[in-house]
Amino acid sequence: MPASAPQVLLRGLRKDEDSIVQHYAAQALDNLASHGGEHLAKFATYEVVSGLLGLLQSAQGDALRGTVASATSRLARAVPSLAAQVLDKSGLGRLLERLSEDNARVQQGFLNLLNTALQHPSHRLVKSLDDPEVALPPLTRLLEHSDSTVRAKVLVALQLLFRLDSSYLLPACERKLLPIVDRLSRDPDPYLAACVGSLVSSLHALVPSVASDIVTEFSRLSSAR
Repeated sequence: MPASAPQVLLRGLRKDEDSIVQHYAAQALDNLASHGGEHLAKFATYEVVSGLLGLLQSAQGDALRGTVASATSRLARAVPSLAAQVLDKSGLGRLLERLSEDNARVQQGFLNLLNTALQHPSHRLVKSLDDPEVALPPLTRLLEHSDSTVRAKVLVALQLLFRLDSSYLLPACERKLLPIVDRLSRDPDPYLAACVGSLVSSLHALVPSVASDIVTEFSRLSSAR
């Protein structure tokens, strides 16, 4: 593969390019990231991901937007530090805005990006997650999504959030998480079922830690009297 290939594809992502060229460039990156291989490192860079995100700002067609989101998330999965860079530079709020788009592939792509970042959280991301009311509303709304893959990826995001900060559990339960999970557990989709099972196992594992936090808080309040 020629050394100039990344720059050629980057030029294809420019907003003034023909939409067909843009789609071919995004699809090529998506395919490369999907299959991996020795050449992927040349393309899994912040410059390329930034080019994809820049195209997303102006791209109109659902197919192109979905391909761009998919390519972005797959490149970030190949090099997880890219996900942290995207969130640090663009902000968590911008990513969460993408979850409200009426395009399941875009939502899946950015849920994947979020989940990759949550597995390798930067200090800035952890800080931006201090308030559960920032991330929980857009995520829990998607638990009612018609696409089972979107619902499944939300469960993964919630599981990662709970592991990162167990204080997310209470507001999530106040948003009727447990009845929703119970309903989703009866869905026949195998991927969704696996994500439900993983979330439930994670919740069980968190019980001792949460109980200890409650006892500690009670002790603190009692000694303060």
